[in-house]
Amino acid sequence: MSSESYFIILLSFFFMRNIIQLTFFLWCLNIVFSQSDTLVFYNGKLMYNLQVTRVDSVNIEFLKDNQRFVNSQGRMKPKLISRSAVFEIIYADGNHQILYSQDSIENLEDTNEIKSYIEGARFARENFHNYLIGPAVFGITLAGFILDISPIYTLSIPGLVALILAYTVPYFPKKYLSEGMNKYYILGYQDIARSKLVKNVILWGGSAFVVDLILNFVLM
Repeated sequence: MSSESYFIILLSFFFMRNIIQLTFFLWCLNIVFSQSDTLVFYNGKLMYNLQVTRVDSVNIEFLKDNQRFVNSQGRMKPKLISRSAVFEIIYADGNHQILYSQDSIENLEDTNEIKSYIEGARFARENFHNYLIGPAVFGITLAGFILDISPIYTLSIPGLVALILAYTVPYFPKKYLSEGMNKYYILGYQDIARSKLVKNVILWGGSAFVVDLILNFVLM
């Protein structure tokens, strides 16, 4: 075998060894940073990709995935969130820390009832949609601007609809009913559905106002 062949074999071995080492290093790094904690909020929201660093009686201190590295000042600046907004912490190792505590003054429901409420809220976030009320408010509000109705009355349309919706109880579809589902699950669903309806109306009403401004600017 020629010296050139030996050289090529040694060079190939050198590069292969370094590629294996780099691959192993990246794999270990992925294991370290892919395991993250999760915050479960009472409104059904989940906050992923973070590392809880401290929990006290008032706040939860955590680092987001992109903040786990030391900054130019040589430190990591954590974020704070109110403990009262979080039901539980699910740690990367699978352990759960429930922050909710039942009492005889404010927190009258037990832990399982609150869990049902949160499950209903999460289901509404994923499955509740209304494609009629928002566009209808947009059309009526925009028509009010085009017809030169007083801006005070026109802008009050989405506000009035949102106010009415805030005091209504959204319908819970019978197709979603299942055995073992309790009133807390339904209540969680209805609260989030109501919140989404109100936000949707405000968003569509504001969009109508922006469209009217654009039309006025273009047609001037």
